[in-house]
Amino acid sequence: MKNLFKTYFIQIVLFSCFSCGRENATGVKGLVIDIQAEKEIFHSDMFDDYEIIPLETTDDGLVGEISQILLFKDLIFVLDRNLANAVFIFSREGNLLRKIESKGMGPGDLFAPVNIAFNETNQELIVFDGRQAKFLFYDVEGNFLWESKKPELLSVFDMFFQKDHFYFIDDRVEDWHRRLLVTDRDLKEIQRIDAFFDGDFRIVNGKKNRYFYESHDGNGFYYKERNHNRLLAIEENKVIQQYLFSFSSLGFEPNPERVYQAHEFSREFWKSGEYALGDEMIDSKRYAFLSVDKGQEVRFALWDKEKGSVNMITKMKNDMDGISPDISGIPPLNAQSNHLTWAIHPRDLANYHREKNLEENPYLEFAFKNGIDEDDNPILFIYTIKN
Repeated sequence: MKNLFKTYFIQIVLFSCFSCGRENATGVKGLVIDIQAEKEIFHSDMFDDYEIIPLETTDDGLVGEISQILLFKDLIFVLDRNLANAVFIFSREGNLLRKIESKGMGPGDLFAPVNIAFNETNQELIVFDGRQAKFLFYDVEGNFLWESKKPELLSVFDMFFQKDHFYFIDDRVEDWHRRLLVTDRDLKEIQRIDAFFDGDFRIVNGKKNRYFYESHDGNGFYYKERNHNRLLAIEENKVIQQYLFSFSSLGFEPNPERVYQAHEFSREFWKSGEYALGDEMIDSKRYAFLSVDKGQEVRFALWDKEKGSVNMITKMKNDMDGISPDISGIPPLNAQSNHLTWAIHPRDLANYHREKNLEENPYLEFAFKNGIDEDDNPILFIYTIKN
């Protein structure tokens, strides 16, 4: 009871601090995650539909480790930045249509793809090459169109593109009120969004995979710093709402007066075994999946936006297709709203079902029907979230 009172008291103090002198933020909404009220849910509770897509395997089209997936109409764009060092374009049936691979460092050449985005207005695939600090633009078939080199953005890891605007985290600036950089399609600076609030803490010399999360309607996005419990809703380049999450107990409380080195923060947080909001999110109209870190353990929570409640989820049991495992965390390759996408290698799926040791093995039947070998490319599971 004392811990719960402390949590609410801290919230009230922080709310008053966060609301001072901020013309671009309309309000702060507090949400408490009760870590004692964990529950188990089912796929059918959360998803309307699903697709299972085996990605075609060819000699020159081997996908090693999927870093990011984008869906656009009947196309699937897959980034493998660690092993294949390439971007693959598949049909929605899983047929390999094109491979954009590392070739060199000349004009029009891709060398080290780090991130991908899609411009729906112009129907362009955008690939950021982290080694060359340049952005390469392709049409939907993978044909090179043009490029723009920006050495000042060499440190970009996460990028987000929406409505003809790029959004980046700019690590060059010392003023954290100016970290969120907005540019036009030609990468010319338009403005800086102030997304740093009184009471926030700073982590330097380290990055996280994602800072930006697409909103369900495509009219804006959410933004969050590493392991911060504050989530910002941004539309028209303005902060329109703050969501401040807290935990009923065992919430990690960084010192806002201290500047943390990334490795120091990780060590202290992991050692604490306490809770903080994680760095993955999938939004939909009613629900949002949120990753939650407990020390080194990664878990997840369900935010019911209609009810205004957030519950810890022990697992989401698969009662739909019976092939993919139960879900106990958010797969990190999800870059779009309204879908949960999971890529699993056939060998991992085969081992998972062998360990279950059931009389009926639905994966074996699926693999035989689709001619899948254990060393083939990953299988995509795309679940559509209910509204």
